Amino acid sequence: RENVVWESQESDQRAAGIIKFEKLSGKNLIFLERFAMVDEYTEANRSTHWYRCMTKVDFDALWKFNIVGGDSYWGIAPNRKYSKGYLTNTSSETHLVEFGPTLQLSLSEDFSIYRIFHERGFSLKAEGGGTFGLGDTGSRSMEQERSAKRYGTGVSSTTPEQRDALKTPVDLFTEWLAKGKIYRKLVNLRVPGKTSAKDILGI
Repeated sequence: RENVVWESQESDQRAAGIIKFEKLSGKNLIFLERFAMVDEYTEANRSTHWYRCMTKVDFDALWKFNIVGGDSYWGIAPNRKYSKGYLTNTSSETHLVEFGPTLQLSLSEDFSIYRIFHERGFSLKAEGGGTFGLGDTGSRSMEQERSAKRYGTGVSSTTPEQRDALKTPVDLFTEWLAKGKIYRKLVNLRVPGKTSAKDILGI
């Protein structure tokens, strides 16, 4: 078993942390772990940060273009412990990402992913402390469904208030990422096919 520890020197302390590289005996696997703001089981209404386990394709789309969601539920969970359960040796998911409010928010801005989603009536699954879905089959609200039936799904002829009522969870989430209201940070990574942790560090 090989262990290498690398300490991030990033200026934002919420982004900094320790990454552990482990070569597990008998497994063609190196596992990276970084500090997470909400590590253990936490219920959705108490959580300040959210977690998503994803494939490399989803991760690349998020990292390069701030694209989230897809043709599945695409759930975000209120703690790392639940999401980490999907990061197995045989799963297609390899990256676990943390989402949370950024330092760019003003002190007077009461921003909470849970509160905004809850106030809009988006459905919450009970699993893992409560998960919201950002994908095509993810969370919806009765008000949103009523607005879609009344105004249609097009936005060209609607007012700003009507367009806001039509927004889905992924619409809001993408908007928050683009405006810098929330950040995304890699907190876990499963790397198959590597023989040495040093291969990843490039040393």
